[in-house]
Formats: sequence, structure tokens, C-alpha cells
Amino acid sequence: MDNVIHINSKDYDKKIDIDNGSKLIYYFKDPIILTEETNLKINSFINKKKQNSSAIEYPENLNSLASFNNYNTNTNQLGAISYNQSVIDEETSNVTVYLFSTQSQTFYATDARITVKTVKNANDDNGLIEFIRTDQRGYGFSINQIFYIKKADITAPTTLYNADNGQTYAIFGVSSLNGSTEIKTVSTYSGGNNTILSYATGVPVTAGTFYNIPLYKANTSGWYDFADVRATVSVFSTTGTNYGTVVVDAITLGGSGFNLNDFLYLDKFSVVDGIYPNTYQANARFATVQVSALVNGIGVAYPSNSISNVILPNPRELPFVDETLYNVQFYEIKNAQYTATNAKGTVNIVKNAGNNQGSATLVAITDGGSGFAVPITLYLDKEDLIVNNNTYFSNRYISFDGITLVDDTADRDIVILSGNYGFEYNGFLEVELGMYYYDVPNKDTRVFIEIINPSNATASARIISITGGEGFNVGDTIEFLRDDVVRQDTEVKGWNKTLSSGNLILEVVSVSASNFTTYNVNFYIENILYNNTKYFNSSSFTKCKIFQIDLFKKHLQNDNVILSLTPQIIQSIEIFIDRTLDELEDFQFCLNLEKNNMYLE
Repeated sequence: MDNVIHINSKDYDKKIDIDNGSKLIYYFKDPIILTEETNLKINSFINKKKQNSSAIEYPENLNSLASFNNYNTNTNQLGAISYNQSVIDEETSNVTVYLFSTQSQTFYATDARITVKTVKNANDDNGLIEFIRTDQRGYGFSINQIFYIKKADITAPTTLYNADNGQTYAIFGVSSLNGSTEIKTVSTYSGGNNTILSYATGVPVTAGTFYNIPLYKANTSGWYDFADVRATVSVFSTTGTNYGTVVVDAITLGGSGFNLNDFLYLDKFSVVDGIYPNTYQANARFATVQVSALVNGIGVAYPSNSISNVILPNPRELPFVDETLYNVQFYEIKNAQYTATNAKGTVNIVKNAGNNQGSATLVAITDGGSGFAVPITLYLDKEDLIVNNNTYFSNRYISFDGITLVDDTADRDIVILSGNYGFEYNGFLEVELGMYYYDVPNKDTRVFIEIINPSNATASARIISITGGEGFNVGDTIEFLRDDVVRQDTEVKGWNKTLSSGNLILEVVSVSASNFTTYNVNFYIENILYNNTKYFNSSSFTKCKIFQIDLFKKHLQNDNVILSLTPQIIQSIEIFIDRTLDELEDFQFCLNLEKNNMYLE
């Protein structure tokens, strides 16, 4: 049984603009069931849209800004970017430790070194200096002994971070020692047998220095064990004699477990072996030395937690940067909010003379945008001016006035003829500001207007745009009947324009022709299964083309095209047209489904 599918461009269930065209989707209430191969053919195309006509036009890109004045120089100031406003958490190593001499009333450096850290306070921008570790322990310290560091030693290397708060030294105390039982120095013990002899008559002892010499301690067996202590030792010759002395110059390995005045022993053999003519008395091989000082270096320390350990930030500013910014957005106030417009300008940013601040100056409108009514107060947002450099401290927005518009009279086919008042009464608005539209009876035309209240003016209407617009002649008028005007955002009909002011009336002052010599459109089908051995497409377009038509000449081309559809159930049909359809499109055609009794030619 044959079937006919009627397609109407205005009756689609879904429209999708895609691939530079439009897809129309139609859903069937009752599916079409094909049980055998069936031919699809196109005929009876009808196009109701006028292809040659004249229409009134009012492009939406009118009312572009041309000039401005009253740029607010009281709010256009910018500042340099600050940094180091707070103490920086930072470690400094090998900081010199100082002690204070009560005798000379001066601070003096020791050979101890520590690592400290500046740590910001939780409740303000200041900070404290904390002990982290000992880098070089020094010697001669005691538990709870006070020592000092110069704040300059931790602020000077990074002067862009911290500043001295007036207290030159920060105070710490020793909480534990490193090397409290380690030997620092030893002294020659009186009667300790430190004599070196010469076994050659008339030949003096050979002097010399010996390194890494072990020292011993006595054991319970009457002999000596290595004490894990090593020293640098010197032998001195006594002038005019055949003897000399051996003396410990320095301890190079201090060992541990020692106390002051403990005894250690030097084996003289280690300093005479192979040295002519040095020797020692047979019963005096070991020289005795006595611990005279322990290392007692800094192990762990604690901060005093006093005002002396406070560290302050050292605020700095980057140099102010001059620059020129292009296409800077203009803003207006809508609904009590700063709202971006489609206008832009060029802004020069220049440093002030005598300080590290500057000012921003609007020098030109580079894109006048559209849709403006003048005079209008506009704004620059300083956030847009500091994207690369600088900052600001107050008055985020800089105001100025748009005062003239670009002359675009030639692009306007309609103007307001009369009735452009009566939107307010005794200073109170009768008609809310905002967007409205009016559908012209029997013309398929909608006119959009905006009620505005420019600075220092009364509320008035301005034309925004037109859709449709066909069928008008020069001199025709469009009268906005008060009960048929619609507010765009709420779709509420009617407005309270004062009766004495009459209706708002527009006049057609020119028309724009729309003429075409040819207008080819291709139609494709997408979701239908067909026998692809009986269809050939020589183009690179993968969709299945079913016909082509010149909408101007209205001649159906390729109307003998037949698709052989395979058995299937058709619940919807998708038609793709290779032009984007507007709301004025109005065409119809039929798809015939016939029993297959021939081959595709």
C-alpha cells in the first residue's frame, strides 16, 4: 500500500542548527511499517516565503558611542604593588653566636654557628626568631647560658623580607650541650715526664711537629689503653743542652667520657721513632697530660621569647609601571550592578611625578559598541587595568560620560514620529525602564524598544531592533496600542503610558530591498535505511541527498530521485537542509512511498 508523508517547515517537532544548516525532526504518531523494499520519491514542493520584497530594517548594532567627557580624575589613581607586608617564614643557616663581656660591655663573636627561622605570628604580620639547629657547636658554654645573634645577620641577606624592630640582638639560652665530656684542651702535668733526650753526645734534640698522635689512659693491668683521643704534638729542643720537651699543641679527636683534670698519657716512642738523635729515659716512656678544658659546645638552644626575638616585616613596593592598554571594557550600572557593555577603549597608565603611584586615563573609544542612549554614565573597572602590573587601593570604578553617538541615520528605516513622552508623571515612572516589544497587526513584524532615563533627561523610548519587517512602504506608521505592548522579560501586556501623551508612533522613512537571482537549497534525509547498492553520491557529503530546489525559481530539481528503502519501521524522519532556516521560512513538500517495481536510474 502506498504512503504519503507531508513535510511542513513550520510543523517540525525539533529543529537543530548544525553543520551550517538546519535539521528538522518529525515524530510519527503511528509508525510506518515497511515489509518489503519500497521506493521513496519527492514531488509537490511549495514555497510560500517571498524571495523578492522590500522590508524595513533596524540593525541591532546601531547607537554606537562616538565621544565622551567628564572623565573622573578624582578616582583614577593606581598604586604600586606592595610585597613583604608580613614576616616571611624563612631559615638562615650559619648565623654567628655572640657572647657579652661584662668587663668591656661589648658583644664578641664566638666560633659557634646556628640555624634560625623567622616565623610569622598567627594574629599579626610580625614574627619571632626560633632556634632550628646547631651548625657549629663552639666551645666553653654551659647549661642555660645566654648567647646572642645579630638580627642584621638574618635580615641583611634578605633585606626585602624582614626588618629589625630596634633590638639589635636576639637572645637565646643553652638547653643542652654538645661535647660536655669531650676534651677540648690538655695541659702538661707538672712532673709528668715530658722530657726528650739526645743519645748522641754534643748533639741537641731534633725539634719537630707530629700529627694524629694517640693519647692513652691507664688500665687496671698497669699498662695503657688507647683513649680514642688524638692530638697534634711538638718536640722542642732546649738550647745548649742535650734534652728537650714534648708538648701537646691541640686535641684533634676529643673522645668522650672525660672530666676536668683527668689524666692522659703520650707514648714518647711515637715522637722519637726514627728521629735522630731523639730518645727517652727507659723508665719514663709515657708523658702525662691533664684535661684542662672540655668542649661544652651548644647542643640545643631555646629563644628567650622576649621582645628581643620579635622580627618585623620590611614592606617594599615594586616600581610603578607605565603602559597602554587596548580594548578595555566599558561598564554601566544595571539593576544596581556594574554590568559589562559591548564598548571598549584605550587607556594610558602613567606614573605620577614624585611618588610611586600613577593614574589611568581613557584616551579613545576603540569600539563604540551598540545600543547606547546618551548622555550615559559609564565606568572603567580598575581590575581590568591591573591585569599586568600595579594595583589600586580604593574606588574600584572610574566614571565618565558617553555624550554622542555615531551618526547611523542611513541605516535606520524607521524613526519615532510622536508620543515619545508620558512614561513618567510628576517625577515618578509610570512605565518601568527596560525592554518592550510590539507585534504589528497583520505584518508578521515585531518592533523592540527600550524605555530609558538618561542622565539629566526624562524617560523616553528608543528603537532597538526589528524582526520581519516586510510589506511596508515609505510613510507608513506603526502605532503602539497601549494594551498590546509587551514587557520582554515578564511577557506582561500593556503599559501605563499617560493617556494625555497618546500612543507611541513610529514612521517608515525608507525601505531596504531583498532581491535574489538564485537561491539553491539541498535537502537530505538522515535516519531512513535504504539499499545503498542502488544509491550513488559523488560528493564528499555523507548525508543522503533526496532533491535540490532553487527557492527563487521554485523549480524542483532531481525530482526523479528514488531511494529504495529496505524493510523497517519508521517512527520519525530527519530532514537536513544545507542552509540555516530563519523563522520566516515556509515551505511544504511530499514524500511518496511506493511499492518497488523498478531500479534506480
